[in-house]
Amino acid sequence: MLLDGLRLWWHSDGLHSLRPSRRLQAIEKLPKRPVVRVASFLIEMLQDPYEEVRAAAATKLGELKSPRCIAPLVKLLLNDHEP
Repeated sequence: MLLDGLRLWWHSDGLHSLRPSRRLQAIEKLPKRPVVRVASFLIEMLQDPYEEVRAAAATKLGELKSPRCIAPLVKLLLNDHEP
């Protein structure tokens, strides 16, 4: 659990990078635990201006299998033409 927390801290910095490729890498490397904190970061990334980043965040949210992720994913699906 401590290792997951350290990985989350390390990779969460990349989520705020100005480079979309760096944000994509950070999303891919995020751990799946702690679910609430990871989900919060990923839900925020659903608003990214780049479609690839939003898609990666949505995929990772789905992998978390948390009920908390359903509403943000549905909202993205209904508004997929806008960030």
